[in-house]
Amino acid sequence: MLKETYSSKNSEYLTNNESWHVEDSPWKADQILRMIEKNGFNPKHIVEIGCGAGVILQQLQMKLKDQDILFEGYDISPDMVRLSLVNLYLHGFSEPHIFEYDTLSSEDRWNENFDVI
Repeated sequence: MLKETYSSKNSEYLTNNESWHVEDSPWKADQILRMIEKNGFNPKHIVEIGCGAGVILQQLQMKLKDQDILFEGYDISPDMVRLSLVNLYLHGFSEPHIFEYDTLSSEDRWNENFDVI
């Protein structure tokens, strides 16, 4: 059921949020960067759950490009996974790590560790 909410072409979510909130992504990325810098944190592995079009990951990668960080994204929507992969590839990610994954109903990746979520 949850997957259909975000995947169906006629979904209520897509109807009400045609942009998938990409216009908010630069601001969100800046907030994450502020928290990282404020705490003197040096992340090596960043994941975004519900990565949508991948713009937050793309913004973080651009601003942290001098650091050795693995960026990953999960999304429940196969359409968003495809869009995110294309977007990240076009913005310099040679091998984007984006996965179709439902973090609420699947425990497959629950044992993975990340520095920033």
